[in-house]
Order: sequence, then structure tokens, then C-alpha cells
Amino acid sequence: MFNSQLDRVLRGQKSGYKALGLLAVGSALLASSGCGSGTTPVSDIVTNVLVKTFIQDNDDWVQATATLNTGGFQVAGINIPVTNPNTHDTYGQVSLVPALCSGGCTGYSAELTIALNITEVSQQPGTSALLPNGTMLPVGGLQNATTIAIPVSNTGAILYFSFGKGVAMLGTAIPFSALDPAGKYLPGLNIFQPIPAGPVQIIAGIFAGAAPKTTGIGLFIDLSSVMNQKKATNLHGLVANRGDTIRSVLTMRRIQPSARKVDEFNYRIYQLSRRGLTLDMRK
Repeated sequence: MFNSQLDRVLRGQKSGYKALGLLAVGSALLASSGCGSGTTPVSDIVTNVLVKTFIQDNDDWVQATATLNTGGFQVAGINIPVTNPNTHDTYGQVSLVPALCSGGCTGYSAELTIALNITEVSQQPGTSALLPNGTMLPVGGLQNATTIAIPVSNTGAILYFSFGKGVAMLGTAIPFSALDPAGKYLPGLNIFQPIPAGPVQIIAGIFAGAAPKTTGIGLFIDLSSVMNQKKATNLHGLVANRGDTIRSVLTMRRIQPSARKVDEFNYRIYQLSRRGLTLDMRK
């Protein structure tokens, strides 16, 4: 378990950065955003990310806050505790709230915040980690790591935490039932691209599935550089030896389907946005 092993790594460390310019694909939550030419590339789904780590009640926590450009879709605010579905122990919380759309954007925006107690989560057994549409996570290098996938209540959303030799990763996949009509036409579609963010690796994008609550937004963050700020010792005894610099083995894999599939998905999302639908995690 983490406990004091990560104190020097995580205590009060912060990493803030802009995440811009992901992929020049027309309309991704989407074409009616009113930003620029009127279409929003997938890159603009995530426009800002802040990562911080802290100690609370002697446990190590990580928190990530991302600004999402939701284009023509309004967002229903929500704050949901993250609990173990078997023991009902609380591991953290997820919040999604409407925000101002800055930079001349006339669409909608939201702020997503994830807080996770990694001391508690790391003591749970590893699970099969897939996106809600049943496809692999867009992150390479996890084969020798332990990944815990935690469902967020009955929303269909999932939080992911991975740790191992050279691995420390936080991720989330959030489906929205309002997007189901688009996903059912292109099940298994994934559009993910790494985001340039200095020393911190990030990948974000869209996943689509045929079943309810399997179409939405995914975000994954490599935490190794955050821990290197304090010359990390151990992460569950696996990430690095004492005093070593963590060399991440993670790779953020660009996933780009054919232009035809992307155009079709974009068109269907655009049609949904014109209906004035609301992105609500609970529905």
C-alpha cells in the first residue's frame, strides 16, 4: 500500500498545463460549438487540465480537473461519490458542472473534477479494464501493471487507476445517454489523440458503442512526471526503487479510424446537438 511511501512524492505537488490541439477532426461535441469556424476538433474537447496530489487523513490522493468543450450540448451538473460496489467504502468523488465557454466560444463548456484516494484504491485487486464500449484503453504499457476499474454509481462512467513498474496512470471514461443514438451506428469507434502537455502525457477523445451508456468522452493521464517532482521512492513498491527517477513505460496511442467513419459520427453528433440535448451522467 502507499501510506508513507508516497509522502515525499505526492505531498502538495501540482502540475498545471494547457491541453490544446489534439486532432483536426471536424465537430467533436461538436460542430455547433460556435468556436472558430463553427466546428470543434476532437482536440478541443479537453482545453485545460490541472493535476494535483495531496495527503488527507494520512492517505494519498490525486485530483485532476479538466475543462471540457461540449459544443452544442449543455451539461447537467452532478457530484457523485466514488464507492466500492461490494463494500460501499468511499474512494473519492466525480463532479461535472457547467462552466463559462471562454475564448470567444459561443457553445457550452463544463468542468470535470476527479478526486481519488489512491492509498485505498491500490489495495483492491486488479480488474479487467476496458472502455464502456468494450474496447481496449488507449494507453500502452499496462500489461505488467495492476489496473483497477471503478464504476461510478449507476452512471456507466468508470474511473481507472493503474500502478506498476514505471506505471502510474489515472483515467476516466464518461458515457452520456444523450449520445447513444450516434454510437449505435458506429459501435466500437474510438477517436483518441495524445495531447502535447510538456512533461505530462495525456490522451483524450471519444468512444462509441451500440449499447446504452457506451458513447462518451475518455481522458487518461500519465502521473509519473508528477511523482518525479520529488524524486519518487515507491508506488506500492513497484514503480521505482528508492531514490530512482521513474521512467514511465506508458505510451499514449493515437487512434484514428477512417475519414468516412469520423465524418459519419460527426454528422450524427451534430444532428443530436441541434436538438438541444443535455449531457447528463445520471440518465
